[in-house]
Amino acid sequence: MFKKVKSYPKGRKCRFPACGKILSIYNQGEYCHVHQGYVDNAAFKKTGKIRSGRK
Repeated sequence: MFKKVKSYPKGRKCRFPACGKILSIYNQGEYCHVHQGYVDNAAFKKTGKIRSGRK
């Protein structure tokens, strides 16, 4: 048997200002790969904590 892979709606765009990259249907986050790292780093610098999950 095969395990069903979770997917997300087509056509979602990265929420980072002026990015507009279309996210993969397998990306559960709100940002593309490039900007997710930027958001995670900014959160770490602000709070000193690593984010536990991605929205």
